Amino acid sequence: MKRTTDTTPSQPNRRALIQHQHTLLHDPQVAAFLDRKLPDPLPYKELSDKLVRANEPALLLDLIQHTQNKRLLLCATDDTGNDVLPLPDGLLAFFAQRINQAPSVTNLVVAEAVLTSAVCTQLQATLNDPGCALTSLQFAECTFADAQVRFPTTAPTVESFDWSDELVVAPEVAPMDRVLPTLTGWQRLKHLCLMSPEVPLNFDLITRLVLANRCINSLYLECEVAPAAPGNVEHLPHQDPGLLFDVLATDRTGLTKLTLKITDANDENFNDHCLQRMAHCLLTNTTLELLSVPGIQMCSTGMQQEFTDHLYGNRSLIELGPLDLFGGQTPAPVRKNRQQRYWFTTEFVLGAAQALMRLLGAYKDQGTQVAGYLASTPVELTYCGAAMALICKSTHAEAVKLRSAGLREAIKIHMKTNDLKRCLHLVQGLVEFHIDLLPSDKQAVVAFARERNLMNFLPAGYAH
Repeated sequence: MKRTTDTTPSQPNRRALIQHQHTLLHDPQVAAFLDRKLPDPLPYKELSDKLVRANEPALLLDLIQHTQNKRLLLCATDDTGNDVLPLPDGLLAFFAQRINQAPSVTNLVVAEAVLTSAVCTQLQATLNDPGCALTSLQFAECTFADAQVRFPTTAPTVESFDWSDELVVAPEVAPMDRVLPTLTGWQRLKHLCLMSPEVPLNFDLITRLVLANRCINSLYLECEVAPAAPGNVEHLPHQDPGLLFDVLATDRTGLTKLTLKITDANDENFNDHCLQRMAHCLLTNTTLELLSVPGIQMCSTGMQQEFTDHLYGNRSLIELGPLDLFGGQTPAPVRKNRQQRYWFTTEFVLGAAQALMRLLGAYKDQGTQVAGYLASTPVELTYCGAAMALICKSTHAEAVKLRSAGLREAIKIHMKTNDLKRCLHLVQGLVEFHIDLLPSDKQAVVAFARERNLMNFLPAGYAH
């Protein structure tokens, strides 16, 4: 039985949270929300849009806390809802400081905002806070208040980042170009999306970023205006996508997915140049698994054929699009890669190295240390490691060759992923058990280490 002394916690007066007297507060739907007369579930999208336009951040925060919505869209539109307007003053600053009070929000979208030093400082503190739940950030048509403003340099929880510039004329330094160098320290960043419809992308900065931050494994690039190709008097080297293809060709990034939507139907020279550089990249690249090149249909017939021919030299690509050029069918070399994928995965190579160490009698944890945690498929886990380990024990010439090639790739994988500890565990274990690579494979490992200044990944004297 309820006692007369029992009390029900009073709900905050929403009207006390009002900061501005915008006409939208008289909207019947908003008024019903203010007076708590709207039944659940609340129409989150409609209410949030109106509260953004009315510049009522405290009410918007209350709405998010009530609905537990995962997405916060800070985008102001006109009365028609079609045209985006500059974000009202103070709105972004409020959430840069308080968004962690709404832990349900994992995706923050900001459009047409001016980023000040105060806002970026607050946002940096919020991103570093242990209670931050944000995993995705998206910025569209945002600018910096002045040259001294610095975008956050760390974001421990963010895995996906989008930035789009809507520029008509290229400024001395585009907002995107100021952001890219700061992302090198975002150690959980996996997906990066960059769009600049009217101004060519800065491939020099993009390439530097994916080289510095190997956590990025998915890259989406879009631009509707192609830069001038080499040989053109207007060619600018920092806009050349060949910079990216050069580092991909030597497996110096962590990219496994690439979408390149940078084409101009009126510039076949650039389209051919871009596709040619990509084709040559695929001959030696072993990291890309998914590739989407919508502009392939705008290239010359000869270049399309060269690209197709070069696919036969690739061993990692398992998805390619669009398929119109190939009659809607996946090209044969890509199908072959997909069918043989079990034999080329990192998990398989490292799993085999781990199984070998165990069979050789390495101390209890050494095999595990070599491979670490492997997200193997059931087939790899059940068959591949064990089968490869048995092959590795063989003295047959072809088996020794296979063992040497597998160990070579395992060592290189640890170097590519900057895993010094496991690399040394593996190589030192091989030395201990007198298992050496074939001369050509050992030379390849040493050359790989020297080229990337990673000689400390090999035991002292190993290169001699």
